[in-house]
Amino acid sequence: MPRVNASGIDGLSKRHRVGCDSKDNPTQCDCPWYAQYQGSEIQLAKWARQPVNPRDRRAAEAMLWRFRIAVDDGKFTQRTRKKLQTPKPDNPVKPPRTLGDVVDRYTAHREDAGGWADRSGHARHVASIKHWLGDVALDGLNADTITRWFRVESRTRRWSPKTWNYYHSTLSSFCRFALDRGWIASNPMVLVATKTARKPKEPERLEDNAEQRLLDACDLLDKPEERVTRATLTQTQANHIRLRVAAGEPQITIAREMNVSASTVCEIVKGRIWNPFERKRSTKGKEMRRRVLAAIRTGARAGEMLRITLPMIDFSDPECFVVTLDDTKGEKLSRQTVDVERLYVTCAELRRELLARREALKDNPPYRQYVFGREDGRRVKSFSWHPVFKLAGIPYGRNVGLVWHSLRHEAISRYAEHTPNTFEVKELARHKDVRTTERYCHARKARLKEVARRAQGGI
Repeated sequence: MPRVNASGIDGLSKRHRVGCDSKDNPTQCDCPWYAQYQGSEIQLAKWARQPVNPRDRRAAEAMLWRFRIAVDDGKFTQRTRKKLQTPKPDNPVKPPRTLGDVVDRYTAHREDAGGWADRSGHARHVASIKHWLGDVALDGLNADTITRWFRVESRTRRWSPKTWNYYHSTLSSFCRFALDRGWIASNPMVLVATKTARKPKEPERLEDNAEQRLLDACDLLDKPEERVTRATLTQTQANHIRLRVAAGEPQITIAREMNVSASTVCEIVKGRIWNPFERKRSTKGKEMRRRVLAAIRTGARAGEMLRITLPMIDFSDPECFVVTLDDTKGEKLSRQTVDVERLYVTCAELRRELLARREALKDNPPYRQYVFGREDGRRVKSFSWHPVFKLAGIPYGRNVGLVWHSLRHEAISRYAEHTPNTFEVKELARHKDVRTTERYCHARKARLKEVARRAQGGI
């Protein structure tokens, strides 16, 4: 750093350039004056934004006093000093001309600020906007152009109202970003309409045979599935090879016809390969059967069901097992001191399942006594219920058919069918407000027809 030469005035000095010969006499050179006061230091010409004669000590001293007054009044801060000392770029950044340039600037701005929020499919939506609207000039960006693109894409790609509104929100962010920086005169997204999201489909009641179909589908999950390999044979061909060998046909002849090695045919005959009886059967069906029964008969939620362990179940009453829940939806029990939530298990089939689990897990350590977890008692955080509904032939999915939580709706609706007291249903459903319970109660279509027939005097 260049040496600082005293000027004879406190707080006023010069930073001489390399090769300056007037370091002893600051008024004999053209090096700039610097001011120091209360820990702040700045070049006087930059602070005053006007030239200060480097050979006039009185002019520099007068500017120094103005600088001291500005510091005392709080008009000069560290942020101001940094702004003044930041040199202007030789090649200033040109304003964007197209919407694609705005998207790039906005993306860089968000990355500098910490990145995008984790939202599903966001990068795909931004790429789609840049691909179709990236070449649109900012001067020609208007609501008609954007609305036309929205309608075409909505018909072509079958957008849902949620997708439409998501694209609307993303484009609005780009336009507001450009408007704040003066790149566009107005925000065209203000004139682009949003969509009203459809109300989610009300959960329907299970059909008369739907429960049995779900339980039968659970048994299908235990069947050993045929492994997908790169082999040229299939299980049907392997069975045919065994029949031909049993009929007395030479193995070498069969190997040549099937285009496999003789050792492969020998292993198939011995049952070492392509033997479905040697495959390990899955236990997913048994696990799902217990979960389906608990959801339909007791109305247990999926999360709290997976946290139930053997010590939480009271087996003292053989006709009604009581499950004391220590953690429920939203951890409501952590704010309670006396009341606890309980599940009452009176279904004979579910009680047999719980008794079998007690015999199987009673000698396990506490961390392997989860009743609705793995078959060996290990805990699972979640499970896939879609295969069961698919095998049962029941439509599933939001706005399409049933979901797993629909089984809880079914259980609470059954409680309502067997008691006219809504508060009893609320306690069994473990709801805080009876209005929530009313939203869970649904009538069967067959029952509605029967009530209408009796009321209208039909036969």
